[in-house]
Amino acid sequence: QRLGDLVDDLLDLAALDRPDHRPILVAVDLAAVAHAVVHSMADRAERAQVTVVVEISLGCMVLAEPKGLHHVLINLLDNAVAYAGAGAQVRVDAEAAAGALSPKWVRVYVSDCGVGIAAAHLPRLFERFYRVDAGRSRQHGGTGLGLAIVKHHIEAMGGSVGVHSEVGKGARFWFEL
Repeated sequence: QRLGDLVDDLLDLAALDRPDHRPILVAVDLAAVAHAVVHSMADRAERAQVTVVVEISLGCMVLAEPKGLHHVLINLLDNAVAYAGAGAQVRVDAEAAAGALSPKWVRVYVSDCGVGIAAAHLPRLFERFYRVDAGRSRQHGGTGLGLAIVKHHIEAMGGSVGVHSEVGKGARFWFEL
């Protein structure tokens, strides 16, 4: 299963890296996609004893490639559920992007209250195969490519991505579209 996941992720990255890759952007209801992703991973969240809450109003539209947006949210939520810890809550919310060139930009957050990430690791998190703790990540599965895929999808859609985190205080990943 892990080898298959690795091959799938490598193929996704290869497609995103192609010079002729141009996503077709359409108006997408962010809340609807977020709820669909949460529903698709309900069993995983339940096994991890994590509650996932979407706090985005229906009708919050973003310009995105639907499949790419879905993939981004799956990867971010999968990580949040894996590292949040039993009994924790993971939140998905959105707001008008502060300091954006246009009021039309939306910043989406995926937040957990898990183990957090040391500041020294933050600049490299979106690199391919970069792992903060290889031993712990093997325990949770994954290919080490999820955040690289997130970054490539968001940048292909004209947005940006980042993270704020402190050890012991969880992580708050964000992207703008």
